[in-house]
Amino acid sequence: GGVATLDPAKVNGKIVVCDRGTIGFANKAQAVKDAGGIAVVFVNVPSGSTEIGPPPSTVVPALKVLVASRDAIRAYAGPSNASATMSINVVFNTPAPYTASFSSRGPSNAAQGNILKPDIMAPGVDVIAAVAPTIDNAGESFASYQGTSMATPHIAGIAALFKQVYPKWSPMMIKSAMMTTAYDVLDGPSTNPLVVFRQGAGFVNPTAALDPGLVFDSSYTDWAGFMCGQYIVPSSYCTSQRIPVIDPVNMNEASIAVGTLAGSQTVTRRVTNVSTRPTTYTASLSGLDGYTVKVSPPKLAVPAGQTKTFTVTITANGGGVVTVNPYSAGQLTWSDGKHNVRMPIVVNPVMFAAPPEVNGTAYNVKFGYTGPFSVALQGPVSGAKQSTTIATNDVKWFTVTVPEGSPFVRFETFAEEFPVGADVDMYVFDPSNHQVGSSTGPTAGESVSVPNPAPGTWSVAIIGYNIPTKTPAPLNLYSWVVPNGQSSFATVKAPTSAKTGTQGSVTVTLTGRAAAGKYIGFATYGGASGVGGSTAIKFTK
Repeated sequence: GGVATLDPAKVNGKIVVCDRGTIGFANKAQAVKDAGGIAVVFVNVPSGSTEIGPPPSTVVPALKVLVASRDAIRAYAGPSNASATMSINVVFNTPAPYTASFSSRGPSNAAQGNILKPDIMAPGVDVIAAVAPTIDNAGESFASYQGTSMATPHIAGIAALFKQVYPKWSPMMIKSAMMTTAYDVLDGPSTNPLVVFRQGAGFVNPTAALDPGLVFDSSYTDWAGFMCGQYIVPSSYCTSQRIPVIDPVNMNEASIAVGTLAGSQTVTRRVTNVSTRPTTYTASLSGLDGYTVKVSPPKLAVPAGQTKTFTVTITANGGGVVTVNPYSAGQLTWSDGKHNVRMPIVVNPVMFAAPPEVNGTAYNVKFGYTGPFSVALQGPVSGAKQSTTIATNDVKWFTVTVPEGSPFVRFETFAEEFPVGADVDMYVFDPSNHQVGSSTGPTAGESVSVPNPAPGTWSVAIIGYNIPTKTPAPLNLYSWVVPNGQSSFATVKAPTSAKTGTQGSVTVTLTGRAAAGKYIGFATYGGASGVGGSTAIKFTK
């Protein structure tokens, strides 16, 4: 907000009491100074922030105080003869680090929970640091900052120092070194999933990170394979570049996360010895109660500069599935007596796991129970195409009718149908004109999927963010409105029973009567109590 105007006759030479609100601390303090005030007390309000202490970057001394003190302070400040002094006595006797109340927590929804976030923690509460002397920083060269604005530059600065010491190390090697040498916050034991989802690998320890012993590295090919597996990049690119698809649980991170552990899961990692001597590491585990964990091999003899692979197999004892705080956590540590290379593990047991989306007509599902199993196939259906043209900054609208009972609808544009370098964005609105999805990636390949869509007329807006041609480019919007029921020209093959810890193959086949086109089917699952979920099946005939 802007800077308010206060009455100098009332404010000059005074400490001003101010309720916290939506206008920033710096702006309020500036208003106090402009009116001749000498300090400001920001009092928290009911249902508002609970933070106390000095706010960041104010032009006059300022202090945030508890909401419990609000009424007493305001009552005392009311009489004209009220007097006060302000001083801050900083006592460094509080144990640290703890996770800040405003810090983001996992688990991450990305990659179906198979990537652990956060990775690591860094200082981020009331940190005094150099800043740009902008109006937000009251023209000062130093300020007290907190949140991502402080934690991120700490990690980035440590990484920059790493590049001075180890100029040939990749970013992922540096990230791994920081993660495996981090130490625990004081929120609780690091075998508690709630703690792991706060700290990730722990609190950064730069000195220890300089000598990690082993690192988990990953290359462009690894991350491209991960993105291909998550359909973040067009499948045509993955195929043309012969990029092997990587299951997110096998992404070579210095952590392990299994978002859907159906009975048992084997995870693969590789480590590189960055020390100057050959070393043998022994694995040990803490936490993950209720699971059997097998590390293979249990000892790793790694020559200097060489890379070795190991697997971790996690099995839910008895195949049972918990329903309250389902995640479990632990720590796997590789030790050679000098280095302790620690990686956090989080797992979420389920009765059944299926991919939310696949490219191709055959895929695997995982069973965390023993009993009957069934697949219900809706569709598949060929995509309907609507065509027009689009230029930079154009907005083109399309409508698609969704009948009652349709279990799934998808809208998509394909990057390969646009000029090289084109970028469009997609926004999808339901029949009530509520935006229910968007896709705003850096290419012209965008898609939005909606399970159980409301019946009626849906609207899709395509925005030409960048069309690098002098004339408008062709724009094709494809839509798949999957019917409630299996298409007459499709068959589905799947197991009729499940066994804990095993996988089953589901295959969808089109008969010769199906025309050429881009198809999507929608599979749902049943057979036992607790089995559910769905898979969108994309393929081209």
